[in-house]
Amino acid sequence: MVVYYKDDFGFNLCFTVRNKTDGSAFDLTLYTIKFYMWLPSAAAPKVNAGVCNPIVAASGTCAYPVQAADFDTIGSYNWELILTKAGTEIHVRGNYNIVIKEEHP
Repeated sequence: MVVYYKDDFGFNLCFTVRNKTDGSAFDLTLYTIKFYMWLPSAAAPKVNAGVCNPIVAASGTCAYPVQAADFDTIGSYNWELILTKAGTEIHVRGNYNIVIKEEHP
């Protein structure tokens, strides 16, 4: 679990995509990367197809710039990246939750 606070924004969520078979970095070169984040009980995602930008594509790193409304609702969110290249989609499901808490300590 990663914890952030309600109404925080203006920073990047950074991800490293790895190959399932051996854990090596997945080369993101030429992939379009979309970020999704949702509460398990919600009918629609809180973040729906947010654009992730490669940091070092060959190293599998990318970042999603957190927007003003992304963290305005407290809860424990699931997340996923969808990688698209030449009509092929790869779904990368987060192995931890993004938790939004009410206030800073």
